[in-house]
Amino acid sequence: MKEKLKKVEEIATKCAEELGMEIVSVDFVHEYGMKILRIIARKEPVMSIDDSSALNRKISDELDKYDLFPDEYYLEVSSEGIEKELRTNDEIKAAIGEYICIRTNKKIEGKREIYGDLIAFDDNKVTIKANLKGQTKIIEIDVENIKKIRLAVRF
Repeated sequence: MKEKLKKVEEIATKCAEELGMEIVSVDFVHEYGMKILRIIARKEPVMSIDDSSALNRKISDELDKYDLFPDEYYLEVSSEGIEKELRTNDEIKAAIGEYICIRTNKKIEGKREIYGDLIAFDDNKVTIKANLKGQTKIIEIDVENIKKIRLAVRF
């Protein structure tokens, strides 16, 4: 499966570059009984629905030339969205000052999911200002304890 996903990533990257986009991730997942080839892309300053459709068509046409997945699957091409995952240290550093959500491996302050403003990051820890039970707290989280970190919408 790794080799197949690597080939899909090569194809998707070539297609995306032709359209002025960048591939963020390629995954093959099973959800609700369906097999989904999920490709996430980005385009600066913004990726529109038309951009997603054009990339989907282009990737689909290219994938049809290969028989990578013999079983039926759905091709899903989309943008990162407003609550995009922060996957690299550079993306996390660029998000300083933003409202984020951190999902942890172990509970912190009794929670595995903490929302707050990202105020600092080094390669070992993330520091956020969070409102917990009506109190503003500065929380440091070791990167080893972070399962996922993403931008979040403040309500």
